[in-house]
Parts: sequence; structure tokens; C-alpha cells
Amino acid sequence: MKGRWLLATALLAATSLGSVRADSIAFRKRVLGTKDLLGYWPFESSFIDVTPNANDGHVVGNPAKVIFGPGVNGGQAVVMDNTGSTGSGNFVSVPAPVGSIFDVPKLTAAVWAKVTTPRPNVDGDQWDNSISRTSLWWISGNSVDRSGDTLSQFVVGIYNPANPNSYGSDPVRDDTAGPFAKKNEWHFYVMTYDGAKVIGYFDGKQAFEKDYDGGIGPTVDTPKDPPKGNYDLNWGSWDQRGDWMDGSIDDSAIFSRALTADEVKALFDAMMAKP
Repeated sequence: MKGRWLLATALLAATSLGSVRADSIAFRKRVLGTKDLLGYWPFESSFIDVTPNANDGHVVGNPAKVIFGPGVNGGQAVVMDNTGSTGSGNFVSVPAPVGSIFDVPKLTAAVWAKVTTPRPNVDGDQWDNSISRTSLWWISGNSVDRSGDTLSQFVVGIYNPANPNSYGSDPVRDDTAGPFAKKNEWHFYVMTYDGAKVIGYFDGKQAFEKDYDGGIGPTVDTPKDPPKGNYDLNWGSWDQRGDWMDGSIDDSAIFSRALTADEVKALFDAMMAKP
């Protein structure tokens, strides 16, 4: 594990040589300096988790459809091409079985995402999944029509830990205020859960909240045999079964507590700060 931490330090040092703009470096420093970090994936030419926990990702599907392109502000990001994907898609995954380090009762999941083409809103239930843990929780966009354009509405949610086939919190969102992302726009999506409340943050500001004390799995009641095959972390898919994302994913992090509003804003500001 010491070697992994040295690798993270080396990667951070390398970015200062010009491969990543200073604002991206600032974001990385802020993430690594925030308490209770479980995993951090900068997606700089690799799927490496740069924390000592070493939960590296891998491509599921066609590797030629999951490549690296421009990041939020310099550097690189994962670009996923799922044009026309139906039965199977192309995404990034990290193994996270029951008993993994990601089994925590409180959580923050943060991801930079850009939807290239929102999935067509055929029946009002088309999703662009940015990050999720299969059968347990998710951060996603739901395609909605606004003023003749298809936008991606920010939505988060938690499944029922005792029955991962059903909702726990229900989808948490604001159907009136959104937020609604246009295609080809980078945004910072964050979900926090403190055991009593689910909060969604959009670009560093709270977008919505909902009281929910049903817990987040896995718990002692969560089936050891997953109803959907596994409990892995995913970028670009819903439960590894559908709602494949066409777009890009950049710096993503998971923490074992609910970050405060000030901490979330500090992360956003670190990426946006002028070099």
C-alpha cells in the first residue's frame, strides 16, 4: 500500500510539470487532503484509484469505445461512446463486493460529468448514469424535454438495503428547478448521505434534499447474493444493465461520511480556480 501512496504522490508531482492545468492540480490536492477519503480516480490516462486502497477500475464492454479525452479544465477524462447501445454497453467498473471498503453507513459520492448526447426521452424514463454502486445507490441524469431541447435532469437515489430490487429513498430531485444540464456541459455532481438525509449538490451548491433514515447498503439485511449480479462501482451505466452514458467522466471521489456544504463548495472552487 505504501507503494500506491508513492504512486499517487508521483502522479500529483507530474501534473505540476504542465500535463494538467493548475486548477485540476488544486482539485486533486483538495480531494487528497479531505478526511475519510475511500477512493479517488483522477482518470489521467488510467483507471487507477490513487489512494492507498488501490481500488482500480477496468473497462467493461468494448475498450475501443472507452478512451481518454479532454478533462474539465486541462488534463484528461474518460470518454464513453454508447451510441446505439441497447442490450450491452461500454463503461468503467470497480469490484466492490459485500465486505469491501465501500460498505459504509454514511457516504459522499462526487463526480465530474458531461453528457454528450442525452438519451432520447421516449417514455419519460431515459437515464444517463454517471456513477453508481449496483443495487445500492446512484447519481444520474434523467432526460427531460424543455423548450424543445432534451436536457439531463440531476437525480440521486438510494435503494432499499434489505431489498435492492426496490427503492429506499425513491429518486431524489427537484422536478421544477432541476438543475437541468445541457449537452456538452461539464458539471460537478455530489450526493451526500448522513443516515438521516440525502442531499444533492450541483456545481458546489445544494440543489435538493430529502429526509431518509432507511440506511444505505450493504447492511446486515442486504442479500449476499446480489439481485442484479454484483454490488460493483460503475461509471456510465445503471447497475451494469442499461442507461448507458454517452459522454465524459472526470475526477471522481468517494468518502465515508457526508461532506459539509462548505467542503463540497471548496472542491468545486478548487477545480474552477484560475491558475
